[in-house]
Amino acid sequence: MIMEQQFSEADEAYMTKKIPQYIDALVEKINDKIIETETTASWDFVSRGITFNDHFPANADFLTISVVETLFHKLHAGDKDLAELMLTMMGKQAGIELKRC
Repeated sequence: MIMEQQFSEADEAYMTKKIPQYIDALVEKINDKIIETETTASWDFVSRGITFNDHFPANADFLTISVVETLFHKLHAGDKDLAELMLTMMGKQAGIELKRC
């Protein structure tokens, strides 16, 4: 049984203010790391004489979705109900309705 911890109103207000700040800082670091990785991969390929005309495969969008996918799998850890809930919530954020097959 999980017991809910009680916090003072001041502590709750402080956490409510601070947690989004921590999340924003984390997301900024992740975005910076994605750009750094894209640049490193580009230089690596160019240094080997590999060039791309239309589409660079290790681009920021691909790297971002790779991170999202990895974290999604880590979070649901095989729990299909949790995975469905997560996808439903993300779908609502995007303004789409997901239908179960």
